[in-house]
Amino acid sequence: MRWARLVIALLAITVTATAAACGSRAATPAVTTTPPAGVTLLTARGIPGTYLTDGTGRALYMWDADRHGTSTCYEKCAVSWPPLTVTGTATAGPGVQGSLIGSSVRSDGTRQVTYGGWPLYYYAPDARPGELTGQGDTGFGAVWWVISPAGQPLPSEPLSSTR
Repeated sequence: MRWARLVIALLAITVTATAAACGSRAATPAVTTTPPAGVTLLTARGIPGTYLTDGTGRALYMWDADRHGTSTCYEKCAVSWPPLTVTGTATAGPGVQGSLIGSSVRSDGTRQVTYGGWPLYYYAPDARPGELTGQGDTGFGAVWWVISPAGQPLPSEPLSSTR
């Protein structure tokens, strides 16, 4: 009888501990990606001309709606157009003008890399180097362009006008 009570007590403790652990996991916020300490800006050539990339070759975009070096892309916009953020510094690779590299603080406290005063973004569907599917997109009320090493948008014919 004593043995049965001990087994029941142990089962009750196990069930309670499991429920508490599951409950605490559900309450834990989702894991977010920590911005890299730094990034090297590089260039690549494509249909619109020579444009900026990150160190892995992914295209970097600017948005016509951003003015004065401050991002206006948040929430759903930032899901489609993730900002290029760093915890440290951005450096200039070959063909990139270091004097045009800067940063601005986003509303969540992260530091977004700017170039020529334009906050820089990725386009989420551009998964590989050389993909420019965001070029000319008019999503979220303004046009997105890849940015030249001179710090200017590289316009081309809009490729899409959805969103």
